[in-house]
Amino acid sequence: MKLDAPTKAFGAAAPRLRIIRVTLHSRRYAVATWALAGGSDVRSVAALLGHSAASTTLNVYCHVVTGAQERAVATISNALEAAKARRTSAENGRR
Repeated sequence: MKLDAPTKAFGAAAPRLRIIRVTLHSRRYAVATWALAGGSDVRSVAALLGHSAASTTLNVYCHVVTGAQERAVATISNALEAAKARRTSAENGRR
């Protein structure tokens, strides 16, 4: 199969399917963006896209993953707060 065969097939089928101003590449980009924005891990999305390294995916889609840092910090913060509350509760129970 030639590398451009899927793109040509999509281009030929798009008008019949009433898909306008959309390329196969834009659909690929959209799916990857939705997956990452929805919380899918980068390694899984990289594998689906055929990227040999997750860093390739991160280089292209890093704008989508930016909220991941905030979510990670919130998760860690919540875990620390819960641990602190358990410790405080246990210490108060011993008094």
